[in-house]
Amino acid sequence: MPLDKMIRHFIWLYGKGYVLCTRFLIPSSLRWEGDYPFPLAAPAVVVMNHFSILDLYYLGLLHNDGDIVFVTQRRPFLIKLYAPFMSLAKYIDMRTGDFPSCLEQCKKHFENGSRVLFFPEAGRSRDGSLQPFKSAAFRVATECKVPVIPFCISGTDILLPAGAKNITPATISLRILPPVKPDNITGDFPHRVLKKIVHTQMNDALSAQKNL
Repeated sequence: MPLDKMIRHFIWLYGKGYVLCTRFLIPSSLRWEGDYPFPLAAPAVVVMNHFSILDLYYLGLLHNDGDIVFVTQRRPFLIKLYAPFMSLAKYIDMRTGDFPSCLEQCKKHFENGSRVLFFPEAGRSRDGSLQPFKSAAFRVATECKVPVIPFCISGTDILLPAGAKNITPATISLRILPPVKPDNITGDFPHRVLKKIVHTQMNDALSAQKNL
């Protein structure tokens, strides 16, 4: 197994271990909604909403081989503890906003059968609602002709919202939506159509999760 895949698997196990080891310390319950569609398709673009720093750890509960490449443009690459592992895992640094470089790196990961994860809101929501999406994830999907897998998480906006220092008891709800394939989407800007479809689906799913 290539080193970068080994490191990604280690990071996935770390997230899984963190959630399992702290479940008796953190006042939260966990539930899966909808179907249980594992393993996830690969190659694919995975898009996840983002309420809390704890969202990253819950990725460890995805039942797959842990081969998920993060695309990030925020703090993780600046944290000395995380940065070396992120580089070894060949995570994609979008701080410069260099989309052509991001696209080429995604293509290489897809050729190796990996999944690439985007947080399309490009930051944590501070009001518990799904924010407008950026286009990068959907341009990658349409240009590389890979499906988009929406991953919805709710409850972390209560458990530990952006800017909070104290944990509040909450129920964490996770849901994987069916893959959205870009094959049949046409027009001058198919990625915009794909982005709108996925945003609508995720917004509806998150509203349903919060009302349960």
